Amino acid sequence: MPERSFARSSNITTHHVPKTGPKKNKRVHRTNYWPGEKLDYAFLERCKEIVCRIPHPTGYYQHRKVEYRLSVLLWSRGAYVDIRQYQGGMPTPTGILLHLDVISELLPELIQTVRTLQLNDTRDDDKKAKIEVIRA
Repeated sequence: MPERSFARSSNITTHHVPKTGPKKNKRVHRTNYWPGEKLDYAFLERCKEIVCRIPHPTGYYQHRKVEYRLSVLLWSRGAYVDIRQYQGGMPTPTGILLHLDVISELLPELIQTVRTLQLNDTRDDDKKAKIEVIRA
């Protein structure tokens, strides 16, 4: 069972020690840090429940083990769907994390778009990639 996120015992962040430096002309820029703390991505990975995995179907990543994972992330009283690329078992920034409310509204349009693209696909069947879905 994946870990819950807002439990008091969860370590969702690790302490981030700010760097000291000159105080004048300090530029403000967006980062992936919460104020004063860095997100603990290892903890977030433990919170995810894997639904399925798909190894990359072509030879493009032939020297690296690349796969796509569909995961569910239970968060407080809601949930997120995560579709992410993994290299060597480690997550990469390539992916999308959508809240349940967003994916619920987006899914019918996504299905219709995929059907339209399939109808317009003129490739021969032997030219299409062979996809293997590994259920968790």
